Amino acid sequence: MLSDPTWSPLKDDPEISPIDKQANRVQTYQGITYHYDELGNMVRKEAKNKTLALNYILNQQLAQAIITDLKGIQENWQYTYDVFGRRIRKEQIHNNASTNKTEFIWDGARLLQETTDK
Repeated sequence: MLSDPTWSPLKDDPEISPIDKQANRVQTYQGITYHYDELGNMVRKEAKNKTLALNYILNQQLAQAIITDLKGIQENWQYTYDVFGRRIRKEQIHNNASTNKTEFIWDGARLLQETTDK
């Protein structure tokens, strides 16, 4: 928060961002373009033949990945976490139904098992 000479609070300057979202981030490499959010998470990756869009939830956990090809066909993946922040499921969604699901079983911080249903 900014203040004037009398220490009265001023509104934050909207032109000044507290985080430089492009700092130390690859923008383009070998014809692939990368985009990031304010927290540094990659939110978009654009290549010649497909685009990857990523969405995040609290604690910067990946919630959804959407892969779109040149024909507009999308592959949609969704991710679920437990209360400890461990990924417990990833599933491919097609026509509002799960078509490919992987579940993760944990013992504390150690991954015990990974099972996939197709």
